[in-house]
Amino acid sequence: MAQWDKYVLTILLSVVCTHLTAKTYILCVGIQNYPGTENDLFLCAKDARTMQWLFGKNGDAESLLLTNKQATSKNILASFSSLAAKCGPSDALAIFYCGHGTPGALYTYDCELDYRLLWNIFKQSQACHKFAFINACFSGTMRKEYNSDNLNNQDVMFFMSSRSNESSLEITTMKNGLFTAYLQQGLRGAADTDLNRTITARELFNYVSRMVAEKSDNQQHPVMWGKFNDDMPVMVWK
Repeated sequence: MAQWDKYVLTILLSVVCTHLTAKTYILCVGIQNYPGTENDLFLCAKDARTMQWLFGKNGDAESLLLTNKQATSKNILASFSSLAAKCGPSDALAIFYCGHGTPGALYTYDCELDYRLLWNIFKQSQACHKFAFINACFSGTMRKEYNSDNLNNQDVMFFMSSRSNESSLEITTMKNGLFTAYLQQGLRGAADTDLNRTITARELFNYVSRMVAEKSDNQQHPVMWGKFNDDMPVMVWK
């Protein structure tokens, strides 16, 4: 194939990938009841169910839900791997996690789960678009700790609920955690500034980051990180 033909084919595949995403495969994880009682949270399981409901409402999604005792590191990795294996080159792969976090890792029900293990699954998937929505304290540390590992050079959009030195807030008078509340509102259409029924990465970040900062009195600031186009569609409503 001539070099020009390869270039044209690459552009065509990019256009198809951007506009004709066939299906989204998403794992939704929420842990609020940890072993013992001192580490328990309030809204994480509900947050995971909310996100599963939202992607199911879109109609072109297959989801798995793990909450509390189900959400061990082994189950999370196995479930995410099974979804990743189903993805074709026009599909999207996503994970939503809500629970405790620590610099560089998530606290599953039974142990710490290093971000690299999730990233390796993303890397092996054929999915066209890849998203990680992480609602955990100190989740923004991933951007600092893994820059040297070239994670930021991969085609994965990481949307983290807070900066590296911030907690991710739960306000018990709200139906969802702060980040999840505005994430799901943005994906349902509140972030769709041009009213074209497609919520892009930039639209989603602009809406969620502004609303979370305002509602938290500037105590919490979401972070979006990775190698992706600002116009990449995160949710497309038919």
